Amino acid sequence: MKTITIIEDDIALNNGIALALKNNEYSFTHHYRLGDFDPNEPTDIIILDINLPDGNGFEFLKKSVGLLISQSSFSQRTTLKLTKSQDWNLARTTI
Repeated sequence: MKTITIIEDDIALNNGIALALKNNEYSFTHHYRLGDFDPNEPTDIIILDINLPDGNGFEFLKKSVGLLISQSSFSQRTTLKLTKSQDWNLARTTI
């Protein structure tokens, strides 16, 4: 079974994402702040909100991958980034 970690502060959206993707092949871990997530936590896919109350998802992702690239498979995880921002320059920084 694959594990999907959702880091999204909007509770309804966090639960809605899990509901939309729910099937017998996935289990879900829900976090509502960046500080709740442990990068060493086993997960296959991370769905990450960009604008969270305790930080920027882009910066968190860069920092986490940089710190863990040599000690785990964090850099090989699939990460989907979510934002409702219309700032395309901000979105391009993660490509």
